[in-house]
Amino acid sequence: MKNLLLFSLFLVLPSCAVTSLLNSGTVNIKYRAVEATFNEEKYEITRNVTNPSISIRNVQHPKSWGQWNFNLRLTPSIHYDDNTYSTGATFFNTTTGQTEVLPNINVKRGIILGNLKATLHSPMGAFALSGGFGGTMYRLNDGQGLDTLKTREIRRVDLAWYAFLSKHFFALMGPRYYKAGYETYEFAFRIGYYWGKI
Repeated sequence: MKNLLLFSLFLVLPSCAVTSLLNSGTVNIKYRAVEATFNEEKYEITRNVTNPSISIRNVQHPKSWGQWNFNLRLTPSIHYDDNTYSTGATFFNTTTGQTEVLPNINVKRGIILGNLKATLHSPMGAFALSGGFGGTMYRLNDGQGLDTLKTREIRRVDLAWYAFLSKHFFALMGPRYYKAGYETYEFAFRIGYYWGKI
């Protein structure tokens, strides 16, 4: 149901005025290496290859920039992801009288960023280096009593290569680093749809 609602959002967004700034959306598959600290315990992501997530972003169409060009600009981006973390740490359960492993923690996270992006356009596609700063709101849930909503500032460094496969569809890939209370290193592959002016 959630994925259907997100897909519907992609269909509605092209009619919004904000699309001049946020001109494309991507479906993302990511490889992640993440260590996080929750309640003073170290956790690791349970699946290095994540479920698909979505991003809404600003992408420069090659038709507007030509085969060779370079520019620097400020752009916004919006991101959402949903990840589960596990730990080997244990605790003594006074109800059962047993030593048990701490439960997994699920983190659902929305991110809004302002990005300073340098883009080099070439015949092989565009190469974009960006640094972002913004805010994140995330929900922590362990299914056993921990269920909290938090906000925090977030920083990001991203290197991406993208190439248009047709007039509107493009592929985008590259490494990324997030810092927001814990560090996230990832390599992402994305398929995107460009709805902006060409």
